[in-house]
Amino acid sequence: MTAEEPHRNRKQTLQRQLEGKLEPGPSDHHGGHQERAVRLVREEKLTPNYDIRAAGNKNRQKFLCEVRVDSFSYIGMGNSSNKKDAQTNAARDFVNFLVRSGEMSAAEVPAPGVSATITR
Repeated sequence: MTAEEPHRNRKQTLQRQLEGKLEPGPSDHHGGHQERAVRLVREEKLTPNYDIRAAGNKNRQKFLCEVRVDSFSYIGMGNSSNKKDAQTNAARDFVNFLVRSGEMSAAEVPAPGVSATITR
């Protein structure tokens, strides 16, 4: 086994997990990033840990979300005026990290406004 094989095997595993499990779904502004991040870490037997907290004043409340995954040192960050979008933005940030680090290819990430649904 060469030094590159463990990385290549992990990358191939992540790519196989994406292939055939997502079908185009109705368009929405979330882009399926949260679903994709959750599925990736679930199939790797990892658990995403979301930490959501309120910020700002009562009239202009914002929610800040951090997502952590045990085997990655990166913390995905997101914020929005509602919890769901803050969580989605954190997942999007984490997926973008996976692309930058070579764990996923950019072609596997849905474009903004395109959703994906999980099939069984």
